[in-house]
Amino acid sequence: MQSVQFYEPTLRVLALTPGLAPGGAEQHLTTLVRHASRVKYAGIITLDGAPRLSSQLGGVPVCQAKREEDESHDNAIVRAVHEQVARGLRFDLIMYWGFGPMNFDALKVPVVHVTHASGMEKANEWTWKWTQDRGESLAHYHVAVSESAVLSFSERVRKSSKIHVIHNGADTERTCVCFGRDHQRNLWGIPNDKKVVLYVGRLFEGKGADLLVKAMRYLPQDYVAVIYGWGDQARDLRVMAEETPGRVFFPLPQLQALGDVYAASDVVAIPSSSEAFPLVMIEAFHAGVPLVCSEFNTLKEVETVYFGGEPAAWHTDCPPKPEHLAKSIQLATTSDASVEIVRRAAVISRRHFSASAMVGRWESFYYQCCQEWLDISRNGAIETI
Repeated sequence: MQSVQFYEPTLRVLALTPGLAPGGAEQHLTTLVRHASRVKYAGIITLDGAPRLSSQLGGVPVCQAKREEDESHDNAIVRAVHEQVARGLRFDLIMYWGFGPMNFDALKVPVVHVTHASGMEKANEWTWKWTQDRGESLAHYHVAVSESAVLSFSERVRKSSKIHVIHNGADTERTCVCFGRDHQRNLWGIPNDKKVVLYVGRLFEGKGADLLVKAMRYLPQDYVAVIYGWGDQARDLRVMAEETPGRVFFPLPQLQALGDVYAASDVVAIPSSSEAFPLVMIEAFHAGVPLVCSEFNTLKEVETVYFGGEPAAWHTDCPPKPEHLAKSIQLATTSDASVEIVRRAAVISRRHFSASAMVGRWESFYYQCCQEWLDISRNGAIETI
């Protein structure tokens, strides 16, 4: 019997990340790894001492870089990469996010730097400084997850290097229903006659969970908020929620299988001051739940590129005033237009923002980088002044 030959990926990618804690950029990486089709991820090097998403990486080795005293994060990662190479790790391309300039010239492989931060909206002083510090780069190729993220690279990088925009995607399985709306409502202790406004994500300044809690003052009594997140603001939010007793719930969040959480909700809110390409936006589209978004630039970019200028969500100001956020939430849950907006968003997102679609964009880009790298190595290149 003649054996059948199957394609096996040969392009090996090494990924570098500050951490593997739950977050949009970290989930972006795990989705690329889990759904890899035409490449093989040789390993992931992280600074995170407790890589909580490592179980989702399908056996790809995860190495924690050990910082020495007074050593910068960037230097610790560079050293860790060289240590792994000395131990026999082999790869054809490096992809990283969240670090400043790092020199890998001695490895003689193309290096891709991707940014997940918006440079268009200034969320707060800390995030703006973080973006600026990591806007410089010595990578050979640069990627932004949206046009607004392009601006998080420094002016020098933007002038000297083409910034490629590769839009995000998400695993549709994350939003598939398991037990259903009634089951999840029972777990939360929220009756079916209540309208649930869902917030999913980090609880940090600029993400807007506090604005949603404040917005409850302007919503009718049959509206409740479910804050499904983690972060520094958690305690303060609980104190703030005491001003509207019984209106804000803080269930223990989980990382995967969020389908029931979305199904139990009537509207999803993203009241951020700044977003580059939020995972929750895609998941709300996938799940078929009305979405209320701050009018950050990426929302308008998505509507222009994929929706023909038609709305993909209910807009509010960026950052929103609580009373304006409340008004948009009411519109999203009562307007007849929501049905068509949600239907269209679900169709378009499954076509363009699935994990497979995103992986296809990224893996094509990897091959393009490596081909160009080989061509330059073979033929040389002339830099024009």
